[in-house]
Amino acid sequence: MEKKTIVAQFTEIKAILEAQGKNELAEFIQGRIDVQAKRAENRKPTKTQVENETLKVRVKEILENADGQMTATDILNADVDAFKTVQKVTALLKVLVDAKEVVKTVDKKKAYFALAE
Repeated sequence: MEKKTIVAQFTEIKAILEAQGKNELAEFIQGRIDVQAKRAENRKPTKTQVENETLKVRVKEILENADGQMTATDILNADVDAFKTVQKVTALLKVLVDAKEVVKTVDKKKAYFALAE
């Protein structure tokens, strides 16, 4: 279970406890929620997350310079040194597709990618 889900459930439990008049327990749960919120705001991106941001920019540059759509393998071959594996390219493309920055088209079980308009 993710911490976000736990915090959401804690918030619901806190509301129920307050409605029942159990303020000490509600205050304790609020303290746990505050600790999680403080931890979340103090986090900095990991080394991999920072690297992935630069690689996503590189993927978009390659797609921008492309004539039409490209496969993940085509993008890998455009800059093998940066991406290393097709799995890395595919993971980056999925993030970009989810963010609606790249459009994915599937034709005969082969995925093609292009920049979103």
